[in-house]
Amino acid sequence: MVSEKMNNVALDAKKLRKTFAGNDFSIDIDMQILSGEIISIIGPSGCGKTTTLRLIAGFEEADSGELALHGNPVQSLNSFVSPEKRGVGIVFQDYALFPHMSVEKNISYGVDSTPESVSEMMDLLDIKRIANRSVQNLSGGEQQRVAIARALASNPKILLLDEPFSNIDAAQRVHIRAEIRRILRQLGTTVIWVTHDQEEALLVADRVAFMSRGKIRQITNPEQIYKFPETIEVAEFLGESNHVDASLSSDQVVSIFGEFPITHCVQQRVTEVEIKLEGEFFLFIRPEQFTISDKYEVMGERILGTIVDRSYYGHTNLLSVEIEGNQILKIRVPADEFIPESGQVSLGLRSFPRLFPIR
Repeated sequence: MVSEKMNNVALDAKKLRKTFAGNDFSIDIDMQILSGEIISIIGPSGCGKTTTLRLIAGFEEADSGELALHGNPVQSLNSFVSPEKRGVGIVFQDYALFPHMSVEKNISYGVDSTPESVSEMMDLLDIKRIANRSVQNLSGGEQQRVAIARALASNPKILLLDEPFSNIDAAQRVHIRAEIRRILRQLGTTVIWVTHDQEEALLVADRVAFMSRGKIRQITNPEQIYKFPETIEVAEFLGESNHVDASLSSDQVVSIFGEFPITHCVQQRVTEVEIKLEGEFFLFIRPEQFTISDKYEVMGERILGTIVDRSYYGHTNLLSVEIEGNQILKIRVPADEFIPESGQVSLGLRSFPRLFPIR
């Protein structure tokens, strides 16, 4: 987690805006990042994630707004600092390595580094043993390490990662991203990490920023954004879900799972707004919020259901359970959880669901 003493602002974007000729779409960024923070940006394709990185790096010039890096203005109404003077390192999705050069020459080429810093980065990323090999003969994981070493060799103030693991197979990805995160923590590097992988975003970051239609819609710590998304768009993007019809009665949410206090089912800061809404509502429930075991206390009431499908994931089972009204709920339970042969189960909620209005 980010230290409470870490009060130095590494990036401060104020009303930073980029428009595109002949297109109604625009990028609008208001964001502060602390020194040493790792921020992940997620969102649907085309939402502006990569363009945001390009604005920060200086590869794109904003039409308006201000951007400061470690207190130094790099973009404002009357000034624009070129990319090479911003102290920003970037790793592209395709790594942008020179195939005719060795690992060591790739790292040292075109960056403000010393032989000592290049050697240090190769040691840190465990690639010194392949220093003289051509990068075209490396695996995807090795190429990714070279690209990150090159970006870090010049000791950047901020490191930008644009989907750095998208070209690496799943088995390698888990190990490498954990190792890279450890190295970045060790160096105290400020990182903006763009990814399309929701699991990756939650695992690597101090805070997760959800971006949609050119704007950051929510930015908070991984647990908060997963458990308490502010909009249904954020909620559904971050994982599997179930929707159960609900209604409001005084200060209670009423559903097939009984009654819950409305204050337990909405974001505290928007509670008053949501309580005043009229119309139809639904409960948003993650598969892991359910239990079929009687050893857990549940919120509200239990209901009966029938298992109609089961998918085994090693550490968990994903059950498809049919309830009254022919509705199918997706329920994730531990792999060692007892599942009745009859397929009849009693469902309960281990935590309060989120309430959203039906738009």
